[in-house]
Amino acid sequence: MSGSPDDAALTDDIESIRALGEGRIGETAGPEDVEHELSPEEDAAIEDELKHRG
Repeated sequence: MSGSPDDAALTDDIESIRALGEGRIGETAGPEDVEHELSPEEDAAIEDELKHRG
């Protein structure tokens, strides 16, 4: 079985899982993992909305 394309894909999957377990983010990063800078207006609008929720 060694050397088949399935082995390479499995190895990539295992390495991705190990990287996540070690706190490293690579190609598996989603939009929620990216830093977003808010303008002061956007920040104020979000704070205002959160204050009025509860």
